[in-house]
Amino acid sequence: KPSPSMFGKKHALCMLLAGCTLCTVLAATFIRDGAKEDNKESKTNKNNDLPAPGDYSFPLSALDPVRDLGLPELTRAPDVSPDWLYFDPAFKSEEDDRNALPTNAWYQNLLLARGEPSNLHRAYPVPYLVDVVGLIPGLRTHVNHVEANAEVMQLSFNENFGLVVGATKKLGATYPDDDDSENFESHKYKVVQTTDLGITLEWSIMKMSSNIVRGMPFTTMEYEKFYPKNGDGKLILPTIASPLPLLDPILVDGSETKLDCSGGSVSERVLVQKDIELYFHTSDFSWMVFFSHPAWITCLVDGERG
Repeated sequence: KPSPSMFGKKHALCMLLAGCTLCTVLAATFIRDGAKEDNKESKTNKNNDLPAPGDYSFPLSALDPVRDLGLPELTRAPDVSPDWLYFDPAFKSEEDDRNALPTNAWYQNLLLARGEPSNLHRAYPVPYLVDVVGLIPGLRTHVNHVEANAEVMQLSFNENFGLVVGATKKLGATYPDDDDSENFESHKYKVVQTTDLGITLEWSIMKMSSNIVRGMPFTTMEYEKFYPKNGDGKLILPTIASPLPLLDPILVDGSETKLDCSGGSVSERVLVQKDIELYFHTSDFSWMVFFSHPAWITCLVDGERG
């Protein structure tokens, strides 16, 4: 027969075990309910494609570097960051979603222009080097030379030897950095389209565009048939310009027809059916210019500008 003291101990032991069982059941219930809430929150965030703060189960590409990963926030000055307005027509699909931006493309520098471009906005489509800061608004093409040794390979060119295919209101145009507001013509352009192999630019001075394609053997400029007028009423015309003097007459259509530009004023008009040939003594370069339609041309040699 158990003593009263033992009976008390037995009941105390049973109550202790029951208490432990109850705590276990309650703890399991709380954990299960908490898991349900977590799953519910995860599903909600998954449906919204937004990870919950501190949820590292999402891939890094879906996490905000500053908010989710706690990385330092870095800012970029507006004058050295891309003008995203240029990307609107180029990177919106029919569903109005952006495709991946070509942040490592060979023409990347042409994407970074904000306002007036500089000589940093250039590309090397091979074999020519091209930029957008010549005598007149348009595409400037450079013949270049590759210099290499056992350790270094570099590309060299002379900016004065480049030829610009573009447009201007007059032949005596100014450089973009000149402080001549009366004669200054904007060299601004916008990106119209990009692909893996090329980029299309369109200039603001008039409706003209150029396709810059990897490996292109020649440069192309396409013009609207309608030529606009600027603020002072002068026609903005398709133009080819170089800072070098053109000492020899222009050879027209490969024949004996020549256009003499050495008179110091605008020359007479000559009808071109297919092509012209330009030769510059200073650079010893000959350039061929081909026309898609017959066109009347004139020329002028400016002693200061070319």
